[in-house]
Amino acid sequence: MFLREYIYKYQQTSIKADKVRMKWEDFVEDNFNATETNRILASVDWDGWLYTPGLPPNTANFATKSSDFANLLANEYV
Repeated sequence: MFLREYIYKYQQTSIKADKVRMKWEDFVEDNFNATETNRILASVDWDGWLYTPGLPPNTANFATKSSDFANLLANEYV
Protein backbone atom coordinates (compact mmCIF):
# COMPACT_ATOMS: atom_id res chain seq x y z
CA MET A 1 0.00 0.00 0.00
CA PHE A 2 2.78 2.47 0.90
CA LEU A 3 4.83 1.83 -2.20
CA ARG A 4 1.87 2.19 -4.55
CA GLU A 5 0.87 5.50 -2.96
CA TYR A 6 4.46 6.78 -2.97
CA ILE A 7 5.03 5.91 -6.61
CA TYR A 8 1.70 7.43 -7.65
CA LYS A 9 2.38 10.69 -5.80
CA TYR A 10 6.06 11.06 -6.76
CA GLN A 11 6.11 9.46 -10.20
CA GLN A 12 8.61 10.90 -12.65
CA THR A 13 10.59 12.62 -9.91
CA SER A 14 13.96 11.87 -8.39
CA ILE A 15 13.94 9.53 -5.42
CA LYS A 16 16.06 10.40 -2.41
CA ALA A 17 16.51 7.82 0.31
CA ASP A 18 15.96 10.26 3.17
CA LYS A 19 12.64 11.43 1.69
CA VAL A 20 11.44 7.86 1.14
CA ARG A 21 12.39 7.05 4.72
CA MET A 22 10.52 10.05 6.13
CA LYS A 23 7.40 9.28 4.06
CA TRP A 24 7.53 5.61 5.07
CA GLU A 25 7.86 6.49 8.75
CA ASP A 26 4.92 8.90 8.44
CA PHE A 27 2.90 6.16 6.73
CA VAL A 28 3.66 3.68 9.52
CA GLU A 29 2.77 6.20 12.22
CA ASP A 30 -0.52 7.03 10.48
CA ASN A 31 -1.58 3.40 9.94
CA PHE A 32 -0.48 1.49 13.05
CA ASN A 33 -0.89 1.86 16.79
CA ALA A 34 2.04 3.06 18.91
CA THR A 35 3.24 -0.42 19.86
CA GLU A 36 3.23 -1.68 16.28
CA THR A 37 4.77 1.57 15.02
CA ASN A 38 7.70 1.23 17.41
CA ARG A 39 8.20 -2.44 16.50
CA ILE A 40 8.08 -1.76 12.75
CA LEU A 41 10.34 1.28 12.83
CA ALA A 42 12.88 -0.52 15.02
CA SER A 43 12.95 -3.51 12.66
CA VAL A 44 14.50 -1.65 9.71
CA ASP A 45 18.25 -1.17 9.55
CA TRP A 46 18.36 1.80 7.17
CA ASP A 47 22.14 2.16 7.33
CA GLY A 48 22.57 -1.51 6.49
CA TRP A 49 20.14 -1.28 3.58
CA LEU A 50 21.56 1.93 2.16
CA TYR A 51 25.27 1.90 2.89
CA THR A 52 26.36 -1.75 3.18
CA PRO A 53 27.42 -3.35 -0.10
CA GLY A 54 25.62 -6.43 -1.35
CA LEU A 55 22.08 -7.68 -0.99
CA PRO A 56 20.05 -6.87 2.11
CA PRO A 57 20.08 -9.59 4.77
CA ASN A 58 16.41 -10.48 4.30
CA THR A 59 16.16 -11.24 0.61
CA ALA A 60 12.85 -12.56 -0.65
CA ASN A 61 12.45 -16.21 -1.59
CA PHE A 62 10.43 -16.53 -4.79
CA ALA A 63 10.70 -20.31 -5.08
CA THR A 64 7.46 -22.08 -5.90
CA LYS A 65 6.61 -25.54 -7.17
CA SER A 66 6.23 -24.07 -10.66
CA SER A 67 9.59 -22.30 -10.57
CA ASP A 68 11.29 -25.41 -9.19
CA PHE A 69 9.78 -27.46 -12.02
CA ALA A 70 10.86 -24.86 -14.60
CA ASN A 71 14.41 -24.92 -13.23
CA LEU A 72 14.43 -28.72 -13.37
CA LEU A 73 13.29 -28.67 -17.00
CA ALA A 74 15.87 -26.01 -17.89
CA ASN A 75 18.68 -28.00 -16.24
CA GLU A 76 17.60 -31.18 -18.02
CA TYR A 77 17.57 -29.31 -21.32
CA VAL A 78 21.06 -27.96 -20.79
